[in-house]
Order: sequence, then C-alpha cells, then structure tokens
Amino acid sequence: MTFNDLLLQVGGICRFQQIQIPLLILSLSLLYLHHALQNFTAAIPTHHCRPPADTNLSKEEDLGAWLPWDRHGQPVSCLRFTSPQRGPPFPIGTATNSTGTTETCSDGWIYDNSTFPSTTMTEWDLLCTHKTLPQLSQSIFMAGILAGNLIFGVLADRLGRQKVLIWSYLKLAVSGTCTVFTYNFPAYCVCRFLSGITVSGPSITSFSLSLEWLPIHARPSLGLLLGFAPTTGQLFLGGMAYAVPHWRHLQLLVSLPFFVFLICSRLVHCFSFFGLFMSLQSFGINIYLAQVLFTTVDLPFYILGFLATKSIGRRPTQVASLLLSGIFILTCAVIPLDQIFLHITMATLGKGCVTSSMNCISMYTGELYPTVMRQRGVSVTITLANVGSIPSPLVDMTSEFYPSLPLFIYGAILVAACPITVLLPETMGQPLPNTVQDLERRRKKKSGQKQQEQQMVQLQSS
Repeated sequence: MTFNDLLLQVGGICRFQQIQIPLLILSLSLLYLHHALQNFTAAIPTHHCRPPADTNLSKEEDLGAWLPWDRHGQPVSCLRFTSPQRGPPFPIGTATNSTGTTETCSDGWIYDNSTFPSTTMTEWDLLCTHKTLPQLSQSIFMAGILAGNLIFGVLADRLGRQKVLIWSYLKLAVSGTCTVFTYNFPAYCVCRFLSGITVSGPSITSFSLSLEWLPIHARPSLGLLLGFAPTTGQLFLGGMAYAVPHWRHLQLLVSLPFFVFLICSRLVHCFSFFGLFMSLQSFGINIYLAQVLFTTVDLPFYILGFLATKSIGRRPTQVASLLLSGIFILTCAVIPLDQIFLHITMATLGKGCVTSSMNCISMYTGELYPTVMRQRGVSVTITLANVGSIPSPLVDMTSEFYPSLPLFIYGAILVAACPITVLLPETMGQPLPNTVQDLERRRKKKSGQKQQEQQMVQLQSS
C-alpha cells in the first residue's frame, strides 16, 4: 500500500491540507516580491547634471544654458557645459548647442522625483559610469538564490522540510530588514545576497511539503495554485510600490511579513523569465502599468497550463510552453521599437508562456524524483535554473551594442531547451516514487510494454 492509498483512505484532502496549503501559498506570494523588487527600488528617474556649486542661475539665465540636448530634445544625462551657452534658442535635434566644451557631472545630478522620490540609484548617485551596478546587484541576489538552493536542498532532506522552512522565514525577515538600514552600495549588495540565500528555503520546501501531502488527482491543482502565488505577489508589488515609492520603506514593507509567517509556521508545519521581467523600464511605457500588465497576463496562462498538464501530460505542455515563449520573444526582438503596441504584445505573450513553463516544471520536477532524494533533486534542478538567472540581468547590458540583442538571447535559449525536454519521461497519472528502485522498476516496466507492443505489431503484420 502506497502513501497515496493511505491519503485516499482518510479522505484525500483533509483539514490539515486545507490549512497548510493556503498559508504556504500566501507566504510564496510575498516571497516573490523580492525577485522583482529592484524594478522599483533601483529605478532610474529622469535626471541631468547639476550646475557648478558657485553658479547663480538667476544671473546665468536658466538651467538649460548649462545642458547639452540630445536629438530627442531632452537634456543629456551625463554631460554639462563647462560654461553657460548664451544665445538664441536652437532647433531641437541640431548639434548647434553641442559646440561648447562639455564635462562630466562632477557636482552630481538633479532628479525628477515625481515618480520615484528615492531609489538606490538616486541616493548613491549610481549613474552614467556606474549605471550597470543595478544589474550587478540583481545578479548578486540571484547568486544568493543559487547558493541557497545548494544549502537548503540538502538540509531539508536531512533535517526535514518544516525546520528549514521556519529558519528560512526568520533569516529572510532579518536580512530583508537589514537591507533597509544599509548606508552604501556594497553593504546593500551583501544584504541582497543574504536575502537571495534565504529566499530559496521557502521556495523549495513549500512545494515539497504541499506535493507530498496531496493525492495524485490533486497535484495538477496544486500546480495551478502555486502558479498564482507569484502572480498575486507581483500584482501586490505594483500597488505597493505606487503607494510606498521610497525604496527603504518599500523594502521594509516586503520584509516584515515574514516575521508573521515565522510565527504561523509554528502552527501548521529563472534565465529568460528574470531577464525579461527585470527589463520593464526598457519597453517605453509607464513602469507601474508594465508591472501590472506583465503580471496579469500570467493568470490565463496558469489556467491553460493547468488544463494542458491534466489532459495532454507534463512533457508536451512543457515543450509547447518553451517553444511558444521562444517564438514570441524572438518575434518581439525583430519588431521595430517604434511599434510599441505590437512590441509589448509579443513580449507579454512570451512572458506568459515562460510563466506557464515555470509553473509546469515546478510540479513536473517533484514528480520525477523519488521521496528519499526529492528535496535534493528539486534543489539541484532549481540551482541549475538559477545558474541562468544570475547572468540574466547582465545580458541586458548587451543592449548597448544592439537594442534588441537581449531579446534574441532570451528567445534563442528557450527554443534550444525544447529538444532536451523531449527526453524526459511522462509522469501524468503515476504515483510519487519513494525510492530509486521504484524509478528503475517503472522504467523496466515501460520498456517491457514497448517491447510487447512491438511484438504485437510484428505478429499482426506477419
């Protein structure tokens, strides 16, 4: 008698699962806030050079006399004139007002604080020659997730899922709160790395805890519910960032709830995705609208993925999701940037398919590994995924050479992953294997069935 049979004898889904799973999903919803938090805490508002400290603007006409203009009629962000340029107004897009000698912004910048009153970029002036530091800090965060998957996967199999989950809640709450009080960028990166490590704990143990306590017929529904967790969290993030625009206050707001989950837990118990999602400012629309749009699109794709995993199986669903997402993103890459509606549509559809793929693989991975090594196996798989998520923010830097190059890279990797996925076995309708021997028996049984089918075909043909 398997554990699945025991669950069915006691009612399948009882009060324990009815309390456990909603609490875990709620914690995961807030957990995913940390992944996309830098879209707002490290946002770069409109800015331009500050005139020299001894300048009296009332005597030097106005601020525009110090600023060169680009071909779009906007002040250049990283240069200023060494002396004010007086004379009649120049036509927008001409190089006339760029004939004066320029220098870097040695006296700092003036920011447009109407959208972002305070971010890490404006507080520490991480602009111009330092503008790649936000991508670096996000990669450091992803590296922390990679390290956490290696650590917590082994600990969860040895010490148990519940202990690791409780400690992860505590560490995430502490490291996230410490980020609020950092006084410079290196200290901020250290705290983000520690947060990345602790994010892995609830992420991997919550899924295993839920999966192992559900009967076979309820697992696809778990995949659907867990898929809604990051979507719900990202929707919250857009509203929270709009209501609390100061980066330190927002960081504190997404960290404090895990002290509550730490108390509650005592009573009950990826490359293309992150690269695309961390590029909201590059799509040319309001960042708050982009956050909501890129999140809302997940909802129908979760439902479509749920129906597909139940009807056609895990492997076909995963292959189709990867292929479609790659096609949509590659199509987005070849669309001119001035066709904003079509550009955003393709990017949104591509992101939705990536989300469907991630939702499917989270359940699929848990079903592939036996119970004795499931947590370690899932952790290794997530670790390999995070190997790709670490350089994904850095890929955005390639836009300096060609604006659509990051999209080409994201889309090509998704398409290249399809042939590898075809090699995986199908797990739909199969009980969770408990040991490696169970997997071996299942493989031999499937191989024997194929041989019998081939013999039957040969007999019929003869």
